Amino acid sequence: MVRPCCTSDAQHLASSHHLVFGSLNGSSHAGVIARRGHCIVAICLALCCAADGAPQHGSSKLLQGTRQRKWNATGAWLARDETAYPEDPAFASAVARFLVREGARTAIDVGSGSGGIACAVAREAHLHVLGVDGNPLTTDGRGGHTFPGGGRAEFLRLDLDRPFPADLGHFDWAMSFAVAEHVPFQYEHIFLANLYGASRHGLLLVWDQRDSPGTGHINTRDEAEVLRLVTALGYKLDSEATAELRAGAQLRWYKLAMVLRHGGEKAASLTTALAQDSEACWYKNILAQRAIAEIAREEHQRACWPPGWANIKAKCCKTGKILVPEADTAASSCFGAGFSYHVCCATMKDYYIF
Repeated sequence: MVRPCCTSDAQHLASSHHLVFGSLNGSSHAGVIARRGHCIVAICLALCCAADGAPQHGSSKLLQGTRQRKWNATGAWLARDETAYPEDPAFASAVARFLVREGARTAIDVGSGSGGIACAVAREAHLHVLGVDGNPLTTDGRGGHTFPGGGRAEFLRLDLDRPFPADLGHFDWAMSFAVAEHVPFQYEHIFLANLYGASRHGLLLVWDQRDSPGTGHINTRDEAEVLRLVTALGYKLDSEATAELRAGAQLRWYKLAMVLRHGGEKAASLTTALAQDSEACWYKNILAQRAIAEIAREEHQRACWPPGWANIKAKCCKTGKILVPEADTAASSCFGAGFSYHVCCATMKDYYIF
């Protein structure tokens, strides 16, 4: 199992600051607040948990804000007045039902956006849910809201390109919805290790597919890629539970949800790396970090350079331009829709290793 950081390193991590990004495009679950018959835009992410202001799950309409969005080059949402994005109450309820059946008591929502799903799950499943996000407006501290029945949602701002701090804790389940496609490839191994290490039983994941609409989609993957990647990390797909989650979704991206359980066989390279220092913080185990990055990069390479394109990879990467096919292939040309020069031509030197 990939371990979170050791307690002795908490001070190091607290003082570290690099890149901020989050689950913050038009397909994330930042929220619209319904109050007294009017829709108002939240100023602070944690307001989604206000007792009379939480997103009303069961609403017949899915709302989207019309104000101008502000994004940086990595897909992070930086605007201070914009949280109005689509919600999917039915999907949130499906997540809550799944966690109740699992007997879960805690969950972490990585890239929690407005906190809409975190609040819904806490309220409907009576769980303790911690939402973490790189957005500057995420509540700095664990102040949150307790719902009738004992559920509680709290929020914490964390830079998602850094290892989780040691005192974050462990949770029965991790969930991350429409976040991974915004994570720069240089840091995706850190993001994936955090998800694995923070959960005891598994992960509920949405990773949007290549050529999908949306702003800030800098690291999309098709489902087959995602499955190969997470399998190599030691997850097993629960097909039945996955189908149930997808059946409850209304919005396109939530229909890509996967239920991934711990207990699968890890890739040999990762198993070997972890065995060399099983008690160390994963980010100090350079071999483990590199193994995860290599697994992630390998899947990108498989997708970027299918048969018919691999033989002109050097030319594509040298010019950095989309080329006319030089082989008889139905595959997309290099750097076509859903692909990028930076990802497809990356080497291991491009991955950020602590």
